[in-house]
Amino acid sequence: MINNRYFKIISSNTDDTVIRLTDKDTSSLEEYEMDIINYLDSFKDSNGDISLAGIADNETYDHYKEFKADWKKKASDSISDSVIKRYFDDRGTKIFDKALLILFVISIILTILANIVTGVLPIIENRFYWYFIIFLAIPVAIYLLTPNTYPGRWTPEGKVASEKWENFRKYITDYSLINEKPPESVQVWGKYLVYAATLGKAKEATDTLQEYISAKKLSDDEIATNNLVLFTSKGGYNNLTSSIDSMVESSYSDSGNYGSSGGGGFGGGGGGTF
Repeated sequence: MINNRYFKIISSNTDDTVIRLTDKDTSSLEEYEMDIINYLDSFKDSNGDISLAGIADNETYDHYKEFKADWKKKASDSISDSVIKRYFDDRGTKIFDKALLILFVISIILTILANIVTGVLPIIENRFYWYFIIFLAIPVAIYLLTPNTYPGRWTPEGKVASEKWENFRKYITDYSLINEKPPESVQVWGKYLVYAATLGKAKEATDTLQEYISAKKLSDDEIATNNLVLFTSKGGYNNLTSSIDSMVESSYSDSGNYGSSGGGGFGGGGGGTF
């Protein structure tokens, strides 16, 4: 949204980034794109300014998490089945899922039977019961830990595309590769940042961009030729993720738990988006 100038940058530094919705026509946007605009615009002040650092003061992590899950579903649903089938053959995935479901049902039945047969013992002393509980967890763990590309397979076109994106992921996060084959312009850098966010590498790409700007001694005028490069280099991405991280920490503090659940923005892999 920033890259396509639906928002403009009012000010940005290490402490905060302030953006404002522009009057650019939004009639051609997808529903999930409009959701981001409406979500961010809900935090504007009386002047229409949106403080990214201030989002954490006016939002709860539970509400943000709910919005993000809904947004990701809409974004995924916007991709047609024909496009997915063009790149990925999911027949193996469907067979794999059905097999795990059958195993899961069998595990439940065996666990119930074990509890009935040995029910004379207290559950805590019933080692057979706990054996079956562990057995019950196996298909669930397999389902959660196995990427869908393992039982399924890329189509020939999908395999080529996957390898290209993997090479790009390495390129955008390795300054030595950027230095060897630098982007043709700041405008290209803007596109790279969008792709990096989609791949869950926004943080790494932001760090690489900072190295690039420093090494090439780019002027503020050169940086400002691309809205997203300006946003990222002046602390916008860091301020957004810091605001979300503050919500996460506040949520853990309120619940009495401590740790990090990984905030991130709206992009793939929890890596943030622009």
